[in-house]
Amino acid sequence: MKTKNASVLGQWLWLLFWLIIPRILSGILTLPILSPATHLIGGILGFLCSIAYAAILLRLASESPYYRPAGIFFLVYAVVEILEQLPIAFSPVLAILLSLVSVVIALYAENREYRGHSDVVLPFDRELSLKWDNLWKWYLYTNIALIAGVLITMLIHPALGEVLTFLFALILSAIAIMKLVYLYREAKLFRSFTEAGPTDGNPPSENISPEF
Repeated sequence: MKTKNASVLGQWLWLLFWLIIPRILSGILTLPILSPATHLIGGILGFLCSIAYAAILLRLASESPYYRPAGIFFLVYAVVEILEQLPIAFSPVLAILLSLVSVVIALYAENREYRGHSDVVLPFDRELSLKWDNLWKWYLYTNIALIAGVLITMLIHPALGEVLTFLFALILSAIAIMKLVYLYREAKLFRSFTEAGPTDGNPPSENISPEF
């Protein structure tokens, strides 16, 4: 990898890191226990963050083939997010349908993003690359369990379902924090390549793994 590429990755991955924070905030603002007005604010914030997030991933498309589909599907996800805030989505059937569609789109977008991060860092930090792969598995399994919790709430045992849903939501929050940690480490890694300024145009070492 050339220093130029390390500079691009360091710059844009750093911006992705900072965008995750308002995305998490938007998710909190759309929790069911909050008011419709708060939901609307959270939805708009989530829409804007998803658009910006998608634009950065598309900017990184030249660095890994996984980033382009991630960016495209984050754009689609942003549209579905805003549709969920419109009055037509207040129909129970349509609301459930939009929720299912948004979950599927988000899963695929996250998968492509995680694969992209794993792909670009693999030659320089295999351990971090493997952590991205494992984090994706946790993200997938937890989302499946979360959906199961919602179905249990609706169809079998509301109290048990709510407890399970809350538990799996906490796990998703922990995964979001780990994503922040890994993205910070990866951005810092590529930024360190740029700051080192090697004369041969290559990163100073393939085994650098900055501590968090």
